Amino acid sequence: MGEWAKVMPTTSLLITLGTILILMVGGPLVLQGKMTVGELVAFNAYLVMLSGPVQQLAWLVNAVGEIGGRSAAPARDPGTRPRNSNPRLWQFRSAA
Repeated sequence: MGEWAKVMPTTSLLITLGTILILMVGGPLVLQGKMTVGELVAFNAYLVMLSGPVQQLAWLVNAVGEIGGRSAAPARDPGTRPRNSNPRLWQFRSAA
């Protein structure tokens, strides 16, 4: 399983938990008259607006990690030939 398969559900879960927390804390405040419904909706909208860049940042970190993992592949010993180095495969024949 790739790292992105772990990161994406985690960020989605955190955003969902944030929304639940906003509603659990803000709901009683609205019922008590200490907060308006519009303020609660606006606060939830701020969380939604923040979630997009956070998910993009998580995607970027994952992509950079994959690039770093690919470039860290073991290098071939310069004294050895590649596995598919049949000299006949590299000969050019005329098309005439």
